[in-house]
Amino acid sequence: MAQFQQIGLKINDEDAHAVYVGGQTSKGHIVMISSEGKPSTQMLKHSDARQFELADENTIEKIKVQDAYRINNIKYEDIEKDVVQQD
Repeated sequence: MAQFQQIGLKINDEDAHAVYVGGQTSKGHIVMISSEGKPSTQMLKHSDARQFELADENTIEKIKVQDAYRINNIKYEDIEKDVVQQD
């Protein structure tokens, strides 16, 4: 069963709404909202402002939700520090 975790992500240095969908031991994907159109690799950063290092398999595609995009094949360990801790 897929797990949903809110993560911190920046698009053009602005905080973005994003969730990681997937388990901690496998690859999943990130669903994010970008009102600026399809984000490029240069626009994406981790919550601590580190550049996202995307591989060829990490495609970004439009999904059928207004202003929402998905990054495919993301390893949990690559976004673990971006997970927003719930109180």
